[in-house]
Amino acid sequence: MNAKGNLPHYIAIKNELEERIRRGLWPAGEKLPNEDQLAAEFSVSPSTVKRAIGALVSMEMVVRTPGRGTFVAKREEPQPLTSFTEELRSRGLQATGKVLDAKIIKAQGELAYHMDTAEGQDLVFIYRLRMASGYPLALDKVYLPKEHCPDLLVQFAPALGDMDMERLLQEHYGLHIQSSREFVTARLAGEEENRYLGHTSQPLVVLDIERQLETFGGGRIMLNRRLIRADRYMLRFYRAR
Repeated sequence: MNAKGNLPHYIAIKNELEERIRRGLWPAGEKLPNEDQLAAEFSVSPSTVKRAIGALVSMEMVVRTPGRGTFVAKREEPQPLTSFTEELRSRGLQATGKVLDAKIIKAQGELAYHMDTAEGQDLVFIYRLRMASGYPLALDKVYLPKEHCPDLLVQFAPALGDMDMERLLQEHYGLHIQSSREFVTARLAGEEENRYLGHTSQPLVVLDIERQLETFGGGRIMLNRRLIRADRYMLRFYRAR
């Protein structure tokens, strides 16, 4: 097959399979064609298809069942999508921040994969210390395709520290966010992270949260990697049967 633009074949295949699932061509519970069948359809090796399906598994769009095959996952009801600024406001806190770095970088390797873009594409990178009512709470790394917001670093430079990036994308650049995927792990903060977060006397546990934001049609418009002090922040869930 011909990859779109400079996308690696497995990403192009992943995008095509994801689009079929989103369009309902394969409903929840449907079994996907096996890897040999897909390899023949896309004129690639089975290992390339296996890698594409592995990406869909990590996105929780499909599940592999040993001995049976790969099936479209049943989708859970989504929770309301709120920004970090909105989340803090709901807790009675004011979100402010300080820019630690802001520049244009190239999408390479693992970053290109998580941005779902071709290697070498220009990205806007913003690194911020986020505070809740004046107290250091999180370190925030934001990645945005430059093509969607080419003047962001110039036009909004004075306000980047405090800015709600998701709201800016929607209200100024007309990029309407439809959904997000979030992945949360816990780890110890590094020495520099400890210092920025105002905690130097002992190791600090942080929540490592990756949020991938997508617009209508499945285009990824923002990758947000955030480290939050676990001693000052609690994840909240509401579940019902």
